Amino acid sequence: MNDNRQTTSSPDEITAAGDERDVLAELVRAAGRRPLPAEGDRSRVFAASQRAWRQAVQARRRRRRYFALAAGFATLAIGATAVLQWTPTTPLQVIASTAVMDGQVLALAPGSDEWRATDGAGVEWVAGTRLRTSAGSRVSLDFSSGGSLRVDEATEMTLTSSERLVLIAGTMYFDSGTPTGTPSEAGTLEVVTSHGLVRKTGTQFEVMSTSAALRVRVREGSVEIEREQQLAGLTGTAGEQLRLDSAGGVERSPFAPDDPAWSWAIALADVPPIDGRPLVELLDWVARETRHELRFADTDTENQAENVILRGSLANATPLEALEAALATTDLEHVVQEDGVLLIRLR
Repeated sequence: MNDNRQTTSSPDEITAAGDERDVLAELVRAAGRRPLPAEGDRSRVFAASQRAWRQAVQARRRRRRYFALAAGFATLAIGATAVLQWTPTTPLQVIASTAVMDGQVLALAPGSDEWRATDGAGVEWVAGTRLRTSAGSRVSLDFSSGGSLRVDEATEMTLTSSERLVLIAGTMYFDSGTPTGTPSEAGTLEVVTSHGLVRKTGTQFEVMSTSAALRVRVREGSVEIEREQQLAGLTGTAGEQLRLDSAGGVERSPFAPDDPAWSWAIALADVPPIDGRPLVELLDWVARETRHELRFADTDTENQAENVILRGSLANATPLEALEAALATTDLEHVVQEDGVLLIRLR
């Protein structure tokens, strides 16, 4: 609300204000007019002020141009990073494909920050991909260079190449697919862990890495372990387990190739194609995967097994399940004896 009321001053207030104005006027008259500066001095002062003004304006313009260029370079840098990250100069190498999958398995592709669930058998894996299994999930991969990599639950690793893996945490198993010393044996495989480097010189072994220790079990052949704390490397041979703690200690103990603890890796074995192949090939494969000694009840049984030609497919079966299904259409059967012998006999 506007207040239109007017106020009036008392006679004493007006007189006081008038006295103050009179005193100020007297002071101004007493001081007189200020002398004018000389013409040269006035010109120099004006020129100096002009230069200061122009420098200030130019400085502001330079700052604006600098910020604009900096923003442009930042944009260019971001663009270059995106190009380098998403469009590599050389195509990524496919090093493996999924053979058997149990549960959900996640993959982090090179250059990506998003974990994705894999679709199942047949999925291709490129060099540099990170793999992760959760509780209750497992997967086996067939390397293009030969060999089977089997990954236990709660494991994370990076597939650097077909010759080198980085085991961040968890458990893995590798099988070259052929007995030690055969010409078709897969090439060198190195497993990098926080506790040391495990190098394959054999064909079947397991590596488990945790924050506290590294455990290596050898089923067939041998492995070498290198670590900074030791000048000489360690060698583990078939039937041995080595445990290396973070303090540098080493424990060596026996571990049977047919111990039940290998069952998780056996369950992930990929049954080879059998259509048109002789039964004895499947028998040899099952015996090697389970580490049982293959025997025939007699010569007639062995001859009959050699003459059987298999048909069809046995995908998604464990080795013993595949053997049982294959023998179901024959006059043969198998028995796993207590001494670890896989006996083939007539029904």
